[in-house]
Amino acid sequence: MKQKLGISIFCSMRERTRALILVSAALLGATGAYATTIDLGFFAVSPQGNFLYNSPNDNCSASNAVAGCNMNPTFIDLGAYVGDTVTVTDVGGLCVFSGPNCTVYAASASYLGGVFSTNTTLLAASNVNRLPGAVPSGLPNINNDPYLNSYVGKVNTTIPYDFYLPAAAVIAARYLVVGALDSGFSDNSLGTPGSPGYAGEFGVDITVDPIATPEPGTAALLFAGMALLWAFRRKFARRTKPADT
Repeated sequence: MKQKLGISIFCSMRERTRALILVSAALLGATGAYATTIDLGFFAVSPQGNFLYNSPNDNCSASNAVAGCNMNPTFIDLGAYVGDTVTVTDVGGLCVFSGPNCTVYAASASYLGGVFSTNTTLLAASNVNRLPGAVPSGLPNINNDPYLNSYVGKVNTTIPYDFYLPAAAVIAARYLVVGALDSGFSDNSLGTPGSPGYAGEFGVDITVDPIATPEPGTAALLFAGMALLWAFRRKFARRTKPADT
């Protein structure tokens, strides 16, 4: 009887030790969670493209509008990465008017803005708030910047939830909307090869850092270990239950 009890206790201890090893291995695997930065590449932004209010004469039909004028902002689909962290880097530069040898200003917080939006709805340029799907970003908003008041009429173009670029933020909605920041847009250009600071492009580079996830197999180890511990506890409880008198 003593020998049988000794073997039983030994087996129980061995089962418990095995379970603890599995749980420990799973926890170690969790600390080795991995996340690889994803480079989504370059996204061009039209120097005229924007999501702000435009005065009535600021359109692609204006006499001073550039050839190939496109006043739509760029919608970047980040739906696969909502909740992850996006880093937006400014690329290139723009002239704030058209014509040969204009001065090109580097893309920066002075000339690039972004908004997270749940959809691609863009209201007419006569509206101040053109992105009804906009959501908070957790970044400081662009508020009451006098340099962004419309060139004609000096309309305050402040809207909720937009932010300066470059920036890094947790992706709050499916779309990142990127546009130029200015008081007038239809005459903005990339400049010409003879323009000081000419880059020939204007836009953003996008990288995404996913939320760290456990190594494959970690969850399986954890569940197996917990199952063994649960089974051991039940078995031990049955063995130590007082006999009926």
